[in-house]
Amino acid sequence: MSVFSSTAKTNSSNYQPGVDGLRAVAVMLVLLFHVGFSQVSGGFVGVDVFFVISGYLITGIIYNAASENRFSYMGFMGARIARLYPALIFTLIVTFIFCFLLYSPSDFTRVAKSGLYALASASNIYFSNSAGYFDTSQETNPLLHTWSLAVEQQFYLIWPILIVASVKFAKKITGLVIAVIAIISLIASQWAITNMQVEAYYLMPFRVFELGFGGVAFFISKKVKLSEKYKELMMFAGLLMIVIPAFTYSSMTPFPGINAMLPVAGAVLCILSHDAKYCGFVINNRASVGVGLISYSVYLIHWPIIIFFKYWSSKEPSISDKFLIIASSLFVGYLMYVFIENRFRKIKIFSFNKNSYLFYAFSFAILFSFSFSLLKDGMPSRITDKSAFGFVDDKTFHNQNFGGGDTPQGEVILGDKSSSPSIIIVGDSLARQYSLSVSEKMK
Repeated sequence: MSVFSSTAKTNSSNYQPGVDGLRAVAVMLVLLFHVGFSQVSGGFVGVDVFFVISGYLITGIIYNAASENRFSYMGFMGARIARLYPALIFTLIVTFIFCFLLYSPSDFTRVAKSGLYALASASNIYFSNSAGYFDTSQETNPLLHTWSLAVEQQFYLIWPILIVASVKFAKKITGLVIAVIAIISLIASQWAITNMQVEAYYLMPFRVFELGFGGVAFFISKKVKLSEKYKELMMFAGLLMIVIPAFTYSSMTPFPGINAMLPVAGAVLCILSHDAKYCGFVINNRASVGVGLISYSVYLIHWPIIIFFKYWSSKEPSISDKFLIIASSLFVGYLMYVFIENRFRKIKIFSFNKNSYLFYAFSFAILFSFSFSLLKDGMPSRITDKSAFGFVDDKTFHNQNFGGGDTPQGEVILGDKSSSPSIIIVGDSLARQYSLSVSEKMK
């Protein structure tokens, strides 16, 4: 099937390679969007495809276990943590190191705060109280993308309770119960994009419908047997319903709400027809399945790579830069998958062994590191450029040096006051930005 096939997951008799191939479509859309290809202005819908896939797989895991009276809530949560957190913690460690080396104290402080929320699976709440997903103020935060992981983890807290209760008291209509929950969430999401747009994008209740319709897909797949003809039609239609919004939606599109239903419905159709013989080749070929298998690690690392490139280079990526970033994300994501994600995905979080000790040690290390940087105001002692980064608070720095606040108006004299000036800068408060560099050169 692929070079990544020798795992317990892919060797399972229930493994569906087409579903992993659909992950490849999702992560590539997100990559193309985030790296800056304007043609894929709606590539953010890839995240919605991920949500549908997660809802489909998780609903099946919970329902099957609950039906056989072997479901354990703590065991389930431990498995989810083992599945998601090792690669996340590695990403947080890499982020801390690069922020320590590159970031100004104020930017480092913001990243550290979001890092602590990411570790607690609450970064979506943090970002919903900070700024919108498409705001330029978020362009320096390498952890912005962790909001979607937080949504999933919060979903995992409540979804087992709902399904287990439904299986116990109304097993025959569990699929209908999930459909009703999904519709209620969709209605709430549509209301929220008008009344609380930022919260509508980030918060879990307004995203449940995407994961919920993935759950509905699971129950449909159990009861409906499709002919090859219908599978081909559904796969073709499903892919179009994902790709079209990826190329036509933009940051101006009200989202999620009803607009999210196009890629969500497309993902459902693709899942139901995942083994279509001809159209299904798009997601069943070795390359797609391989990228799908490493898609979680690729998703985690791609955004920090993009942000650190922009922060270090102070420019937007060129075409060659964009392809290099995509290739780097896939390569680093592959390494993360092999050495971290796939290696630790089955660790027993609630037992005490070598792997669990390692997990807790790294968790504590990143918790301590981010907390320490917050307590030390972003550790300004790291910075030697006093003209620009000697200030912990960039807003205060701006007010004191570029205008605003109590910044004195009129002349600013640098150098020897007794001699005639050799250069005169005339302008408004923005002209004051040159005084710092001139002052340094005159020393």
